[in-house]
Amino acid sequence: MTVSPFAGFERRAAAVIIDFLAMFFLAIAIQVSILERVGIHVSDLRPVVLAIGVLYLSVSWASPLSATPVQWLLRIHVVNKSGERLGLPYAVLRALLLIGGIIAAMTLFKVPENPKFLAISVPTLVLLFLAAATTHRQGIHDLIAGSLVVTKGAVRTTEGRNEFREYIADKDPALRAKSRPKIFRIIVAAIVLSIPLFGMYNIALMQFDRELRHRIAYAYQETWKLRTALYEMHLDRGYWATTEEELGVEIRAGYPDGGYFELEENGLIRIRFTVIPRLKRISVIVSPNWMDDELTWECRVEGEISQAILPSHCRD
Repeated sequence: MTVSPFAGFERRAAAVIIDFLAMFFLAIAIQVSILERVGIHVSDLRPVVLAIGVLYLSVSWASPLSATPVQWLLRIHVVNKSGERLGLPYAVLRALLLIGGIIAAMTLFKVPENPKFLAISVPTLVLLFLAAATTHRQGIHDLIAGSLVVTKGAVRTTEGRNEFREYIADKDPALRAKSRPKIFRIIVAAIVLSIPLFGMYNIALMQFDRELRHRIAYAYQETWKLRTALYEMHLDRGYWATTEEELGVEIRAGYPDGGYFELEENGLIRIRFTVIPRLKRISVIVSPNWMDDELTWECRVEGEISQAILPSHCRD
């Protein structure tokens, strides 16, 4: 066998993307056409997608096609080291590993919210990328399940499967060196993987920044009752309340977006956050300001945060 029998990383990546889209839309179709008709309402579609994904992938790989319909159209097959189709247990194992690996890799898009997810996403992406960099083009899911992804013609005939087995078992250093993926191909595969990830990550980053801006703006708006009560008490008694009991108005201990209010000296209201790590490091200060006998409320932020994330009325 003079030509490498293994499918290229780009073609494999395309098949995975299309297959996962197909599984998602299939899950929606099953929910609408079957589950809802029998009175089962699923609010979270992820378990349905996961179940359908494992069934769809494992049955496809264990079938005589040795491929999903998408892989078959792209002329690639998933086989064992003998060039034969995977047994069902190994197909299920590979499906679970692939889906689990992709889910772990996709935690990259949660990094803006919590940088600790880098410890999960980056190593997983590297392990999946082994499919572009190892001699037999095996990602971590292939190495564990003992699977190989080959082009359609490589194992179509008995003669081809025999040659494939010899190719896999060959210990000749020269042949092994020839089988290794070229640096250029690895770079191309890395670009193919990084471009959509970079685009999707930036979309996730923009959405996260928008969420932070919404939380801060919402928290500020929720102080209106406190501001009104503080203002009225100051007009009535000539000083600012510093406790809930003194003010006579209940201070909300928390609000849906995660956080709470505190009263401080001179009518100052401090807003703290309790959910998102980046917001835990800051607090929003709402303070009264008299100008020409008219009270206005100023908003500023203590702690380090990008000005672009803040609502316009809270920027320096």
